[in-house]
Parts: sequence; structure tokens; C-alpha cells
Amino acid sequence: MITTIIDGKIYDITDFVNVHPGGREMIRLAENRDSTYLFWSYHIDRNKANKYLSQLRCLGRVNSCEEEQYLSPSLLFRLQDRVLEYINNTSQKKRGGGNITSRILFFNLTTFLLTYLVCFCGHWWLSLFLGISLASFGLCVQHSANHGSLTDNNTWNEFFGYYNDITGASSFMWKTQHNLGHHLLPNDIVHDPDTFSNYPITRFSEKFKIKKWHNFQFLYLPLITGFMGFSYLFFDFLHFINGYYFNVHSPKKTLKDVTLFVGFKLLHVFLYYFIPMYHFGHWWTPLLTVYIGSTYLSFQFL
Repeated sequence: MITTIIDGKIYDITDFVNVHPGGREMIRLAENRDSTYLFWSYHIDRNKANKYLSQLRCLGRVNSCEEEQYLSPSLLFRLQDRVLEYINNTSQKKRGGGNITSRILFFNLTTFLLTYLVCFCGHWWLSLFLGISLASFGLCVQHSANHGSLTDNNTWNEFFGYYNDITGASSFMWKTQHNLGHHLLPNDIVHDPDTFSNYPITRFSEKFKIKKWHNFQFLYLPLITGFMGFSYLFFDFLHFINGYYFNVHSPKKTLKDVTLFVGFKLLHVFLYYFIPMYHFGHWWTPLLTVYIGSTYLSFQFL
């Protein structure tokens, strides 16, 4: 049996996971956990969400839930109402639409062209642009796809979500870190891995105790962000095996998850490390690609 907890009630979602409007991959994040925040943050149309919720079999109640544990969702609901009003007034779609197609085509073309020129033709100097393209590739395509919002087709969202794996990261671990950690309680020093995971090397909240070296963070931070991409190759494996991204529990892994995780890691290393180093002897190509890409991506958020 597959269950989830919403507002203190335990629901049986065993049959519902296969007909979930947002797709099987998205509802996996709610399986066998308290998904109160996840449920309300993802479903902007609360009337529609409550309609589906009322059709699920309730198995009972628990003593506490996320809503009671952290804070009231009243602010979230007010913001969602404004967004929903804007979408309805402008006749826009909640998922997909707009310039999505042109965005996908542009980043596909530039990234795969630069990959071919750098890795298969030996134009190592283009690795500067390849790094930026890979970072943008992930930021502008996989980010929305792994939120289930890039298109209104769940299969395409899952497909484009794996673009994150091509860049060297992991869509499976990204959804654990980002969807289950960062987006539910952003900037929380206990529950948001983006805030606490690099402490004490870096300090991203005034609630953390300041160390002497943090006085020079503005100097060293721009230099060390470029190593973020290299860390994914190693730490993703640790988090994947442990089943946690720091204190955020990842969904239950399937054979498909394991196969894709390992397969994409090997593909990334083969494309962006092995080929330019072995075929052309350009050991600096992957270093430039990953360092520039990681630095560019980090600067989008700092």
C-alpha cells in the first residue's frame, strides 16, 4: 500500500498514483511521507485539488502534520490566488505554453552543437561557451521539467527532466534536494539544503554562527563556486546510496532509477571527460567546461 499524509489525514494513494494528473513521477515525491506542504504548494487551484482529495480513501489521522509543525499556509494561499487570477485573466496555461517550444529548440541546438564541436572536433576553446550552455540547458529546461511544468505532457516533462543528468547532475537527487527541500521551506536553516549544506565553508544565513573566514567570503566564494559541478559526480553517489540529501529523505528507488542514475553518470563522464582527454589529449577541456558552467550557474543565484 502507498500512503501519504495531508493536513494530518492518512490517504491511500495506491491506485491514484497511476492516474495522477501531474504524472507518476511527481506524485512519487509524496509517497509514504507527510506531503502537506508539497500538496498545497504544487496545486494552485485548491478547489480542483480538494475535489481529487475527497475521492481518496482516508485511513485515519495522525497526531501532527507539517502544517501544524511549521507555519500557516495562509500567505501561500493568498499568493496562489493572485497567480491563478492573473493566469485566468491573461488566458495563459498553468503548464507549458508561451515560448517553451522555442526555448527547448534553442538550448537543444546550442548545447548539442557545442558538445559536438568541443568533444568530437577538439575545439577546446569553445568549452567556455559549452559550460555556459550546459548550465543554461539545465536551468531553463530541466528545472521546469522536473517541477512538472515545462509542458502539459507528463511524458515529455520526465524526458526533459533527464537533461539534468546529461549535465552531470542527477534529476532524482535534484528533485529530492530542490522539490522536497528547498521549495517547501526556502532559506530555512534546518530544512533547506541550499541554505545549510555548504556551512561552515560558506554562510548564507545570519542565523548561522559567523566564522573568521566569512569576513572574506565575498573574495573566495566566486572562486570556489566553479567546483560545484565536480562535486556532483562524487556526492550524488553518496546521497543516492544513503537515500537522503542531507536530512531530506528521497523517494523509494526503483531499478529504473538506479539504471538511469548510473547510466547517465557514465555517459556524462564519457562525453565530457574521456573523449576530449583521450582522443585529443585536452585534459583542460572538462576542467574549463565544468568550472565555467558551475560559476555561471552559481552567479544566477548569488
